[in-house]
Amino acid sequence: MRTAVLLVLLPLMLFAQGVVETRNAAGMPVQPKGQVASLTETKPEDLGSLEGQVLNAFTGEPIRKAAVVLRRVDSTATSTLSGYSTATDDAGKLAMKDIEPGTYRMTVNRTGYVNGEYGAPGPGRQGATLTLGRAQKVGDLVVKLTPHGVVTGRVVDRDGDPVSNVQVQLVRSAQGRRQLTLSGAGSTNDLGEYRIFGVAPGRYLLSATYRRTPLVEATLDRSATPQGQEDFVPVYYPGTPDVSTAGELNVTAGGQVRADLTLVKARTVRISGRVISAIGDLAPAIPMVTLTPRSGFGGPLSNRSSAGGRDGKFELAGITPGSYFLISVVNQKRKSYSARVPVEVGSSNIDNVMLTIGGGLEVNGHLQIDGNSSVRLTSIRVNMEPREFGIIFGPLPNTSVKDDGTFKLEEVSPDVYNFFFPGLPDGFYVKSVRSGDTDVLATGLDLINGAPVNLDIVLSPNAGQVSGTVQSPKTQQPVPGATVVLVPIERERVDQLTYYKTASTDQSGSFTIKNVAPGEYKAYAWDDVESGAYYDPGFVKQFESKGKPVSLRESAKLTLQLTSIPLDGASSR
Repeated sequence: MRTAVLLVLLPLMLFAQGVVETRNAAGMPVQPKGQVASLTETKPEDLGSLEGQVLNAFTGEPIRKAAVVLRRVDSTATSTLSGYSTATDDAGKLAMKDIEPGTYRMTVNRTGYVNGEYGAPGPGRQGATLTLGRAQKVGDLVVKLTPHGVVTGRVVDRDGDPVSNVQVQLVRSAQGRRQLTLSGAGSTNDLGEYRIFGVAPGRYLLSATYRRTPLVEATLDRSATPQGQEDFVPVYYPGTPDVSTAGELNVTAGGQVRADLTLVKARTVRISGRVISAIGDLAPAIPMVTLTPRSGFGGPLSNRSSAGGRDGKFELAGITPGSYFLISVVNQKRKSYSARVPVEVGSSNIDNVMLTIGGGLEVNGHLQIDGNSSVRLTSIRVNMEPREFGIIFGPLPNTSVKDDGTFKLEEVSPDVYNFFFPGLPDGFYVKSVRSGDTDVLATGLDLINGAPVNLDIVLSPNAGQVSGTVQSPKTQQPVPGATVVLVPIERERVDQLTYYKTASTDQSGSFTIKNVAPGEYKAYAWDDVESGAYYDPGFVKQFESKGKPVSLRESAKLTLQLTSIPLDGASSR
């Protein structure tokens, strides 16, 4: 499945999965001081309230001073804010008033515990939504938090000397996906010590990657005596570069695991070349060159960076075999220019790599609504994102639409792109994105060989909707917190995340998925599944007989009765 990995310089762009999938940001954001929601469109007598308690999942004891956030996840909010916040009292009780009717997620965090959600089957899992009707009072809510685990240790070299600036990562295999996913990270201090906290119970692998200091990383080696081509390579606990022989760490709730690692050196290679410009003199800018894995995160980080010289020459050392992107970026006159080439690294040095910094492309187009609609075109934005894994420097191509429906995207790097439209009005879906006679909505827009002819984008106000309930196969009772997924089965849509639509059942086992493009789907309802596992066809195939076929036409509103699917022990590593 293709996505884009962004640097911390940019916000992480999430694929649109329907409004009911919106989740809280990491760190449990709270309402800014001095900012008050406007409730002018909701009568005071229609506001609701919530009451509940936060408990220790193992001891049952109340947890005081826990931060509680109620965040709006539907698209019918009338207030200027999308959430509310409070804190538990000394008895672990929470109480919230003056809540607008709507659909919410309740997230809770407290130092010493793994962040949790109301209705979640366990730590780190997605919970149930809360549906609040007009003037409704919901009580007896219970959120259980699990005491967090800690992984700590020391990293040394083969002489036993501490190594600072080592990136230590806790990773695990995700359900339905072969690659490893990051679950926590830390960095060693001057004593070689690290500490990773907030860890959910489970089995993990631990990796360590030496990161040269920026002062050394962005330099060229000009030692009078050659230093040889050995360098610290990424290792897994207890000290092997081979993930297949790595040892697992079992982290328990509230437990602390000690894991020391020894870094090893191995033969590495060097990549050198030159950055040239197709846009004129780059002076006084000095191009930065970065090497990053093509597969995104799949193990220890191995990014390397170097500053080119005034003549554009660069050299990166300490590179282990693998598939990478070599990227160069120059910021000049408030614009960012870049070049990217794939590199396959083996056992030999790679020299004379040419990176050509070129001007971006201009993409013009026209957007229209199919049929009659009162939606203002200027409220719609057109965004593009690369289809393939990689690092993106600078903002993603995006622009707003003018009154006449025209739009222009400037300085777009040559690549293959998907389209998405954040904030699309309720009831709408993207019907087509045509470049000439070709619909590129599913295949992607290929700009590698230059700018396309004008794009014609058609939005339709006739999206479908799927709602229903999920019940337990054993008790036939409603299942709150189940994950409902519409999986596209048409071949051209299977690898496009925008066609996967998800929702969580609320406290009564009900769900609604809006803005669904017409097509053929299968509906699944898991009582406990890791987010994103269902994007992998291999994972979904195990449960194919449990899915319910869904054929959706324009404007159709279907009601389903689904039975929850237990994973029967098929959990992450």
